[in-house]
Amino acid sequence: MKNRFPFITSAFIGITMFLQIYPTEEATVINTYNEYEMSESSPIVNLEIRQESDFFDWGSQVRYSINVNDETDGDSRYNEINSNEVFLEIDFVPEPVNSHDIQSVYERINGDKNLKGLTLLGRSSCFGCHADKSNMIGPSFSEVAGSYTNNTANINKLVNSIQHGSAGVWGQAEMPANPDISEEEASDIAGYILKQGAQEYSRISPGLEGVIRIMDKPPDIDEGTYILTASYTSSAQKRGEDTVVLKIK
Repeated sequence: MKNRFPFITSAFIGITMFLQIYPTEEATVINTYNEYEMSESSPIVNLEIRQESDFFDWGSQVRYSINVNDETDGDSRYNEINSNEVFLEIDFVPEPVNSHDIQSVYERINGDKNLKGLTLLGRSSCFGCHADKSNMIGPSFSEVAGSYTNNTANINKLVNSIQHGSAGVWGQAEMPANPDISEEEASDIAGYILKQGAQEYSRISPGLEGVIRIMDKPPDIDEGTYILTASYTSSAQKRGEDTVVLKIK
């Protein structure tokens, strides 16, 4: 485990893929997960931020890259890791956060998320048509969460759509069937989508690199904190994480 946080500042509204890697210091790993084991054989995940600054300005941009090395699956530097299974989770806290409180804040935000659902999303074709907060061919997670209350009945409806497909629910686009996804797996995916989509200040993006656009300054907030968590779950069901704390004002 790493022992220090580089306090850099950032935030986001949209994420755009970027094709170059920029080095920075390593960041502290926060072990918050609920489905997969972390151990000495877990994947080594490194989240790198190009800029180093005490604070970043509202409305600016931050470039990032993620490197993954796993003893079973290989190394992302050699294209041995499926980039759709590597995630950047971005959580905004509308206030400064003390370094001693980072883990408790992260757990408060993410502790009840079904991370198994996230892993299954990455191993499916879902991100080909859906994104967390932005529209693609299919509805975003936030749109789905806005239309379906997170309860058993609605999860079962989404499970049926995931497994058997649907048409006419979200315009003219048809959702293909996914017969290879079991009912239990579809339930985990649906539960994650409803939970993640309902969180206004949380965003997730698959991929090994990109650009985070810092959100415009809200009228009632002077300073904030972003918790960026890169993660990868190996084929051996070992989860690796790397977390960087960003400050913005």
